[in-house]
Amino acid sequence: MHGLSATLRQEWRNSNSFRLWTILAIAGLVINLALTVLWQMEVISFEDTPPANDLKIYLEAGNRFLQREDLYIVPRADFGLYAYSPAFAALLGFLTFLPYKAVWVVDALLHIVIYWAIYWRWFKIFREQKLNSAAEALIRLFPLWVIFTGLLYEIAYMNIYIFMALIATLLLEAMLYQQTGKAILWLAVLLLIKPQWAFALGIPFLLGQWRFLVKVVGSALLAYFAILVVMVLVTGQYALQQYREYVQFLGSIPYTFVWNTMTKDGHIGYNNSLMQLVIFLTNRASYGVLLTTVIKILLSLPLIGIYWRYRRDASRETTPAFTLEWAFALYLLAFLWLDVVTELTFGIVIFTYLLATLSEQSSRNWARLVFLPYALTHIWITVTGIASFIVPLPDIIIDPSLFIPFILIAMLGLYGLVLWQLNDKLRKQIYPEMKG
Repeated sequence: MHGLSATLRQEWRNSNSFRLWTILAIAGLVINLALTVLWQMEVISFEDTPPANDLKIYLEAGNRFLQREDLYIVPRADFGLYAYSPAFAALLGFLTFLPYKAVWVVDALLHIVIYWAIYWRWFKIFREQKLNSAAEALIRLFPLWVIFTGLLYEIAYMNIYIFMALIATLLLEAMLYQQTGKAILWLAVLLLIKPQWAFALGIPFLLGQWRFLVKVVGSALLAYFAILVVMVLVTGQYALQQYREYVQFLGSIPYTFVWNTMTKDGHIGYNNSLMQLVIFLTNRASYGVLLTTVIKILLSLPLIGIYWRYRRDASRETTPAFTLEWAFALYLLAFLWLDVVTELTFGIVIFTYLLATLSEQSSRNWARLVFLPYALTHIWITVTGIASFIVPLPDIIIDPSLFIPFILIAMLGLYGLVLWQLNDKLRKQIYPEMKG
């Protein structure tokens, strides 16, 4: 069985279309990287817009932590503020002693290396779980991975979604193979930065591996609180105060976020959460938060029903495909519950898997329809942005994602397909006579 590099080389030799699309994708990646570097290094500017990215927000938070200043401030119009734990800010403080441009270059290179690591780990997972069709789809979709919005957007704006996607992948592997030490480590990291990425905890929950689950969660929480104790010993009451404000900040998002509305903005903007869509369509009606919560609960019910049926009626002898689909569904549902959603980095893993495992051509076409507009958004913006220097183009052509919630469409579409897969496998497991 060939490794990843050998398999890619074999596909390159055997497929003319793969070679063509890979060359075009790499060219698109290089052009995007060049424009991003020139922008961030302030060599060029776009419409007098200074370079902005989340790395600056992180470093500002690290500096405020060192100065013992408040980390959680009133949101700006672009929601450009620090939204992570004080422990992450403490870590970022060490980076403030380095030149910003050097940190940016290293961070950009790390994004590319870690993105490749995600691709490699999923090739390994699919092979080890005997999901060879998914591993083959991963190879065929290599050009799409190269120009995926999740990668290009990350490098342009320097968030940490790719880092989180790798840690979530490593946690998922540890959960699949019940590797206690690794699971504790990766869960503790996620709890400190972005807890919503810990969706792999649903695997032992599904399989009834309660002792393993309790040990991992309990140990990760102990590590979390141990870090908090160290921070309190070093900073005194400052750390406790910032953690209180952190919790209050998270709870205040529905009421303090600068929401886009139909009358004021005329477009939905880059936040593709259910909350933003409801507020936009209702023009910030007073019942918006309640209506959004009801929608989230309704979306959760099918997955709850699948879990209940599995625990009640199924033989409990689950397949690797069912286990992965369960984890994918939890990831998508977790992001549907968030009130600020500007990316779906892990979506390309789910899309790759679905293209390989959906049995009906119509279902695969549906997956393409809901996901590809988001996947290709950034490369589209690059092409139309360059073209607009020659021929003036309206905003809706240059950046349709301002007006169409591509990320939300992708989340809902992929979630529906994963639920369909889970229900179909569960039905065949409960009623074996329906197989074939």
